Amino acid sequence: MGRINNKKTISPVVATALLLVVAVISVVGFGDFFTSFQSNIQSNIETNSNNIMSNKLEIETLVGSNLYLRNNDNKNITIKNIRINGINCEITSKNIINIDNIDLSKCLENFENEKINIIIETNKGIIKKYFFLRNKIENDDKNHLSEIPTNYIGIYTSTDLDNIRNDLTGKYILMNNLDLSSIDNWKPIGNTTNIFTGILNGNNYTISNLKINRPTEDYIGLFGITDKSEISFLNLNNINIEGHNNIGAFAGQFQGTIKNSCSEGIIIGNGGIGGLLGLVYYDSDILNTCSKGTIVGNGGIGGLIFGGYKTTATIINNSYSNINVQYNNGTSSLFIGFSKYISVYNSYLSGSIISYPGKTGVFFVESIPDQYSNNFFDITVSGETEIYVDGPEYNYTNEFIGKTTSEMKTAQTFINAGWDETIWNLQDGSYPKFQWE
Repeated sequence: MGRINNKKTISPVVATALLLVVAVISVVGFGDFFTSFQSNIQSNIETNSNNIMSNKLEIETLVGSNLYLRNNDNKNITIKNIRINGINCEITSKNIINIDNIDLSKCLENFENEKINIIIETNKGIIKKYFFLRNKIENDDKNHLSEIPTNYIGIYTSTDLDNIRNDLTGKYILMNNLDLSSIDNWKPIGNTTNIFTGILNGNNYTISNLKINRPTEDYIGLFGITDKSEISFLNLNNINIEGHNNIGAFAGQFQGTIKNSCSEGIIIGNGGIGGLLGLVYYDSDILNTCSKGTIVGNGGIGGLIFGGYKTTATIINNSYSNINVQYNNGTSSLFIGFSKYISVYNSYLSGSIISYPGKTGVFFVESIPDQYSNNFFDITVSGETEIYVDGPEYNYTNEFIGKTTSEMKTAQTFINAGWDETIWNLQDGSYPKFQWE
């Protein structure tokens, strides 16, 4: 028998390809070559896959059981199915235009204090996002919970409230109204080194007579600085706050969710001042909120929030500001001071501005917009027609609508705009208020 030769030869085509690879590696280096090779493979996968929805549909946030979605495409996107941790949600097919929300209460009722993976199937592909669920508390808009929920700490006195600073990650719930008039100079909870990351549920109670006198200090409010925090169902009445920079009734610097909460009173400072919140950071949700009273400062003021340049993906929905702003210089507005990629829906303002001198915008001072719709302002009281000053120019005609005082106090103005009457109390003869006010 003849001897079998197992040696395989390389075809001329393969040999040429290998020589080219070696030549490329010798020029750019192996690391750069591998990165480029890996990038090309990934690019091909994404290009050929129908499961990638780059920038067409975004999952904005999950507030309670409501999942907020944003359609960045010019065409309708239809939600076909939603899965949470592999379990199908029974939802009706829904078209998403601009921004919308889907109620996932039936899907989420079996999940608590855990990481969930939400996968959305649409007619154009699949998107997914992770969230971490905290303990759920079923507050309604007017009544009080009589029992302390599991894993929460009840707040009964001003001392209890002050003790939140001893555990900045805790979950707290008010069990009655609090009067802080006996405290001459409240110390804000949380600072640059010890940040509040917990939950404060106001349980539809009110904290009255918050007094802060710290004219040389920054990050001033009930809370100094928060991150991934939650404040809800809480009112602050008759506040009297003075600080230097970054001041707000609820927090000097805020990141997280605040909902069904209002503030009323006087705030004095240098700059970075908001009636509700001072600085606001990325991915925050400001829902069903209001600020009322007076702000006095040198500039950099927003009637509801000051904002700042790190407000990306922040949403303000169903909120109002009835703030009178007095400032000496710089720029200020009756709603938002400065912002970047912030969305505002179904909100209004009814205050006025006195400036000596300065630049004034009704809704904004300087902003790079994201999404806006169904917002109104009282053109009679504010005396302003400039919705916005400084920064890029945008057409806000249909998103921020000036109305006379008479029109602002006509229910049909807001009914025609599709405002939710389960949230808003719309009556002729008065500005819109929340059902729970």
